[in-house]
Amino acid sequence: MQIETLDMPSRRLYCVRHVGPYPQIGQAFGRLEQLLEQLGAKPMAMLAVFHDDPHATPADELRSDAACELSEPPSSEEATLTEMTLPPGHFARWIHRGPYAGLPQAWKSGLDAIRALGLQPVGICYEEYLNDPCNTAPEALETLIYQQVQTHSAK
Repeated sequence: MQIETLDMPSRRLYCVRHVGPYPQIGQAFGRLEQLLEQLGAKPMAMLAVFHDDPHATPADELRSDAACELSEPPSSEEATLTEMTLPPGHFARWIHRGPYAGLPQAWKSGLDAIRALGLQPVGICYEEYLNDPCNTAPEALETLIYQQVQTHSAK
């Protein structure tokens, strides 16, 4: 697995919240897509943002957001989406190619690789979907995975 590290700028996102097991975030993406269609908005990027450690938080309490980047924010009277700003920071990034069902293993392998590089996962983590599952074969799907990191020696 190839891990790269990079400094990421902040990103303004528009979201639909999901509370529950992370693999069920698809329900929130369905709602996000409905709202985008109602707004006539075409997203520049689609992401899933994860807020809780699944090893420390009960599955039914996990918080995540189905999110998108838009070239223009929706007007205030159309504000049916929650606005969020991802903070800037130092991130590890790797790619998963294949069905979304393989993402849990991709996360595990990536986090193991990050630690082997002497980096400590901290802060925010998210996935960015590079193609559309509605018109892409599952084996051709590509997902960038981002995990904020610091070196073990950083305080």
